[in-house]
Amino acid sequence: MANSFATSLSRATEKRGMLQSSSTMTEASFPRKRPSLVRKVLFRTCRHVSIQLKTGAEHINACDHGPERGIILLAIISDIHANLPALEVVLEAVEASGSEAVVHAGDVVGYNSFPNEVIGLLKSRRIRSIRGNHDRAVVSGNTSWFNPYAARAVEWTREQLTETSLEYLRSLPPHLVMETGEATIRIVHGSPRDEDEYVFPQQASPLLLDEGECDVLVMGHTHVPFVLRTARGLVVNAGSVGQPRDGDPRAAWVLLDPEEPWAEVQRVTYDVTSVYDEVLRVGLPEMLADRLLVGR
Repeated sequence: MANSFATSLSRATEKRGMLQSSSTMTEASFPRKRPSLVRKVLFRTCRHVSIQLKTGAEHINACDHGPERGIILLAIISDIHANLPALEVVLEAVEASGSEAVVHAGDVVGYNSFPNEVIGLLKSRRIRSIRGNHDRAVVSGNTSWFNPYAARAVEWTREQLTETSLEYLRSLPPHLVMETGEATIRIVHGSPRDEDEYVFPQQASPLLLDEGECDVLVMGHTHVPFVLRTARGLVVNAGSVGQPRDGDPRAAWVLLDPEEPWAEVQRVTYDVTSVYDEVLRVGLPEMLADRLLVGR
């Protein structure tokens, strides 16, 4: 197992070099400014959220100001992977940011050891989520396309979940569409083409916005955060709350103003050691604990 993990780290380091190069170009083309206090105050007047199911996706009218223009500030999180301490710290940062809405881009469970607790927290905070490939695998029991470490985590999670938690995972839609006053936001786990597709920074392009029929496309799945601003709109990957893979072990999330348009990757430190210890205590693979420490 140690040799296998060392090999994966070596490959991850090579990939990290490519990702850093791509990320640098993306950030250089993107203005790093924060939404004004006025915009935050206007968003706080938004209280009504209506949800309508259409063609397998949840469509949300995210803000209804009446005569006011729909101005919203969203927190985008993804790939929590049953990491409760990381999620709790991220939600504290979200609250401090002035955002009043949080959306999750899939993979609630898998890899880590707090599946029921994470589901309970998402439900209590009324955080909208779509499904990820690990959520689907836990529901179906099919791990034929997973590596042995991920498959073991799926099996362990299936043994731990309450019926209420399992029903929650069954209820998650494959994607989510949010309508603001000025923008259409599509949230997918992989890509608009395939919910299992990996889109790394070097593959991101404006064509994804056309395929998603949206102004802002939010993705997860890769555990590598980035923001790409184009003339067509924004392509965003929120990275991972619970198992980052860009060489930074801090939990990642994205603060998004879709009407500016503006987005920025945020990082927060959490107690990684406590999660590492818990992963080992419950008998999950050591490799899953080790990668939390290095963020790969």
